[in-house]
Amino acid sequence: MYMIMGIIVWVGVLVPLIEAIFTIKIHVAESFGSIPEAMWSLLQLGVGGYIGGRTLEKTVKMVTGSGIINGAKNFMDKIKRNK
Repeated sequence: MYMIMGIIVWVGVLVPLIEAIFTIKIHVAESFGSIPEAMWSLLQLGVGGYIGGRTLEKTVKMVTGSGIINGAKNFMDKIKRNK
């Protein structure tokens, strides 16, 4: 995913900036339209998954008072004690 973000930054930010500063033409794709649709979908999936995971992690921590791992351990300990 970092590679995809790097390509997007290169095509969309750095190349136009270098061309404007040094008045040279760098032969790369002209715009974001040249980035394949599958790459955009993969980036959206990765960013969405990261945001969802972080939200879930923080919600569980707020509800249980501990993180996901500690919450799962506490839950398993309660189950073992009740047997």
